[in-house]
Amino acid sequence: MRTDRSITFSDKNNDVLEFLKNERNIEPSKVVNDLVRCICRPPKPVRDELLRYLNQTTVILYKKLDGTSEKLTQDIIDQIKIYNSISKYLNSGSEVFDDFMDTTALVRIELDGAYLAYPLGWIVLNEELSKKCRYALSCEIKDERKIPHFIYLHNHKRLGDLGDDFYKSIFDTCCLFNVDIKPEDYRKMRFYSMPVHTADKPEHFDSTVVEDED
Repeated sequence: MRTDRSITFSDKNNDVLEFLKNERNIEPSKVVNDLVRCICRPPKPVRDELLRYLNQTTVILYKKLDGTSEKLTQDIIDQIKIYNSISKYLNSGSEVFDDFMDTTALVRIELDGAYLAYPLGWIVLNEELSKKCRYALSCEIKDERKIPHFIYLHNHKRLGDLGDDFYKSIFDTCCLFNVDIKPEDYRKMRFYSMPVHTADKPEHFDSTVVEDED
């Protein structure tokens, strides 16, 4: 079954379609149909693998933002926006951070004598230390901005014994990864222990929440 649609393209996009038609003998309708098929409705294994790659690449780009020049920072932000747009269409038009959180899209990271399974789209702040850490802490801000969850790896079994400086340093790191987070958001951020897994069973530790101050 076929459906005819009228589509308005920007000048630059139209130039690409004209090039493909004239130089590669690929009709515009085929280009559009192939893009919709491959990006908006690929097979689930392909979709999951592409989303995983895009998530990992975006995390790397966020890490590059700290200490870069203004021009390079804008280039990186532009790249992140493109990756986020591709991820959105792979995820049926929904934001990956908000909706792609089911158990079929878990990422596994090896820890010291254990492993952590977390939803695709969550950002590990210090992944390079994973083999030296035993526990994990999730960090989240829930509001209309749909800021992604963050994960901080550590070696503190009893989080309730730690002071405010510990959580504030994690919050400051989150700010480096996401330009939408502002200093005043520290009051909104919640910190929770995450279960880590050994070969036999998961281990759960005390959940700690930093509450708002009056």
